Amino acid sequence: TYSQGSGQKINLQKSSLYFDSHCPPNIKQKVMDALNVRNEALQATYLGMPSYVGQSRVGVFNFIVERMWKHVQGWNDKPLSRAGKEVLLKSVAQVIPTYVMNCFKLPDGIYEKMRATISNHWWGFEGAEIWKELKKRCGFSRCDSLKPKRWDPPPEGWVMVNVDAAVFQKLNRMGLGIVIRNHKGDFLAAYRQGIDKITNPELAETLAIRRAIVFASGLPHVRVIIATDCLSVVQKLQKEVKDRSSTGIIIQDIKKTMSASNVLFSFIHVSRYCNVVAHAL
Repeated sequence: TYSQGSGQKINLQKSSLYFDSHCPPNIKQKVMDALNVRNEALQATYLGMPSYVGQSRVGVFNFIVERMWKHVQGWNDKPLSRAGKEVLLKSVAQVIPTYVMNCFKLPDGIYEKMRATISNHWWGFEGAEIWKELKKRCGFSRCDSLKPKRWDPPPEGWVMVNVDAAVFQKLNRMGLGIVIRNHKGDFLAAYRQGIDKITNPELAETLAIRRAIVFASGLPHVRVIIATDCLSVVQKLQKEVKDRSSTGIIIQDIKKTMSASNVLFSFIHVSRYCNVVAHAL
């Protein structure tokens, strides 16, 4: 019917059939003989969309979240203004799922992950400037209605390492806490340590991140997100130029440790509220 209607001929050698897993072998053979098609295969995707959607709908459409995540992470090193990042998020990141959404009803879990990816990028890196602007315009230093109210999980296949440091001037020492969770929010590991004679806050945060890198490298995870509430350290780690500040030597050591590791690391800045579990350690 298709050949007669379109005038095109089907190439049976390039054609393939898909059968349900419960289909008996004898039925499969009869269908293949009747259609004269010998290939039994299923492409994972066709035109960028899944060919088959099973019971695990979140796992099938998780490629959308990963694609959006890669785009967002690639913008972290670009010195863009808040307006520039808003344009990229609206014209690129939010357009990624449009084609698939025209054909499939995505699970709520995928929508939540996409929202978390965009909000983490926007609030994580622009939060400090936004609070300064709000303080100048509105006369307050905090805006609880805009602050993220909960910890957002990483994309599937990634783990998030929340790390925080605290200094104790009277005791002349610092403490650090590390908490690792997966995309479901399940607890995986934790670590805490005290170091004497360290009372500089930025130095303490930098040492805590280095400890988190070493700690995460020893675990069976290949894609790790380091989340910290110290924006200055995140910015230094994302710059390719050599850092000549007081923490520059440690920053360079962190970069060397990451380059020698088989783990893919990514850094994000989060609010203190999202880092409260690591701080409690």
